[in-house]
Amino acid sequence: MMNSMPISASPAAGIDGGAVAAGTPRKNATAAAAVAEMARHLTVDTDDAFAGLLELAADDDAEGLRRALERAPPAAADEAGLWYGRRKVLEHRTPLMVAATYGSLAALRLLVSLPSVDVNRRSGTDGTTALHCVASGGSRTVVEAVKLLLGAGADADATDDSG
Repeated sequence: MMNSMPISASPAAGIDGGAVAAGTPRKNATAAAAVAEMARHLTVDTDDAFAGLLELAADDDAEGLRRALERAPPAAADEAGLWYGRRKVLEHRTPLMVAATYGSLAALRLLVSLPSVDVNRRSGTDGTTALHCVASGGSRTVVEAVKLLLGAGADADATDDSG
C-alpha cells in the first residue's frame, strides 16, 4: 500500500536551486513562483503506509492526522507501523501508541474517538499497549494522557512481556 505525504518547499526556491541567471530575473522569478505553487500541492508516495500517521501522532498534529485518516483505509487508525522506539530498535506501534508515548493529547483525543481504534490493542513482540507506552514515554502530559486512555476503556491491569 502506498502512502501520500505532503512536501513543503520554500517559496523562494527555484528550479535551479534559487540561483538567478544573469539577464533573466523575471523569467526565473516566474519559474520559482510556479515551482513553489506546485510544491504546496505535491505528494510523494512511500512504501510505508503508516509512517505518516505515526509521525503526525508523535507531533500531536490532530488536524493533519484527521486529514490523513480520511484518505486512508478505515482500519489504518489501528494498524501498526514500524517506529524507532525507546529501546533504539524498530518496533511495531499503532498511531495511538506513538501518540501515547509522546503525550500527544490532541492526537490521543482524536484516535480514541474513532470506532476502529482499540485502546487495548497489543502490538509488536512485547505485547505493549498504549497505556504501557504512555507510562514509559516520560511526557510532561503523562497524567492527562493516562486519564484519557483510562476514560476510553484502557485496561489498567494489562501486562506486557516485562510484567
